[in-house]
Amino acid sequence: MLSYGTPDLPNTNNPVITKTTLYSDVDAYNISTQVKAASLEFGFTLLKANLIALAASEMMINAIRYACNASILINQTPNKKGLIIKINDEGTGIDDVDLAKTPGFSSHNSLGLGFDAANRAVDEMYVNTSKFGTNICLIVYLPINESDIDFGTVSYSEVGKYFNRDGYHIIQYHGENVLFALFDCHETEPNVTKVNALLQTLLKTQYTLPLDELLKLANMLLNEHNFIEGTYIALLRITKQESQYIILGEVNISQINAPDTTSTCTRINGRLGKLFPKTLPVTKMPLTQPFCFMMFSDGIKSTNLNHNQHQLYSATKHAEKIFDTHAVTNNDATIIVVKSHE
Repeated sequence: MLSYGTPDLPNTNNPVITKTTLYSDVDAYNISTQVKAASLEFGFTLLKANLIALAASEMMINAIRYACNASILINQTPNKKGLIIKINDEGTGIDDVDLAKTPGFSSHNSLGLGFDAANRAVDEMYVNTSKFGTNICLIVYLPINESDIDFGTVSYSEVGKYFNRDGYHIIQYHGENVLFALFDCHETEPNVTKVNALLQTLLKTQYTLPLDELLKLANMLLNEHNFIEGTYIALLRITKQESQYIILGEVNISQINAPDTTSTCTRINGRLGKLFPKTLPVTKMPLTQPFCFMMFSDGIKSTNLNHNQHQLYSATKHAEKIFDTHAVTNNDATIIVVKSHE
């Protein structure tokens, strides 16, 4: 995700690589090798470590070749779930950041792949540029451990049909939070794919917003494109401290409580597009361990299983069991299971 300005992060005094001045491409190569080694030691896979090193290398080379007084500093994130890479220079700035990240664009007759490659290799990218220099901040987080938040999905169209009106999107962020979205679109078939794409693009860029603000933006976006027939949507956010949810229309979230009783979360009447409600209350609850939430469309008639062994299943196996037992054949059906393990 590319943003402008400076990330709102507290200072951390735990450098992975101390501030280093960059003079040549050789410096960029040597530091990128250190970045790769540090990423591997931090816990990233070899593939991800290579991508992180590539992102840092591309930004360092830009600063070395086209600016002056370039430097790099790498810290852990405050929650120790990721790495922060800061590349600073005292050049004349970037004229058009949006244009610079376009694949193939170059103001210096190069291939024009570096900025876009760096943006896609990391979780967050911040650019603060002026005529006095440029500060680039790359942030990348470790994936969340499955024992902390495990999730699995099953989604199929109505039997005998190949078009699924259900859609979902899952975003891990900051190394410890996950946003889940489930939508059931009632537009005409050609427009369902467009609606799902618009909602997914919105969620990819605005996932940290409060849930009610996300719904307001989603409703505004669909209305701007004249998709007003209506889309049901449920949002569930799991953080280290709490769960948050909001449900609009005929989609569902239920929760397994101790001892193995299931409660259904409250829904709001309405939908995106037509009949959008005036008030959007978000429910927030402390996150107790172990937890288990199930998000499902109206093609799933129940989330109850005939035994109390759900904690033995992975989230994927749990979702498959519910789908096999409770999915109807005459409707699209989607189930998302979100749980922790003792």
